[in-house]
Amino acid sequence: MHNIWKCTMLVILLACGITAQLSKLRRPNKGTISCCQSVSKMPITYGVTGYKQQKANGRCVDAIIFYTEKGEVCSHPEAHWVKKKMNEVPMIP
Repeated sequence: MHNIWKCTMLVILLACGITAQLSKLRRPNKGTISCCQSVSKMPITYGVTGYKQQKANGRCVDAIIFYTEKGEVCSHPEAHWVKKKMNEVPMIP
């Protein structure tokens, strides 16, 4: 009787372990997209410390990403003020 109890518990533990592993495989990746999906043509009126260029790829659009004291700003690469601002601050690799 004691061996039956051990075998039953072992089967239950194995089934739980397999179920847990399979549930991980079926979960979709909930990764975030860390790129500009839209851009602004409005000039930035506060401190800019640098920039980098982003090429379109999937949901990401062509953009100039300016790093500012308030965070990142996605700007339209063809906006009239962008090229001037790019010459004023360093490009960040």
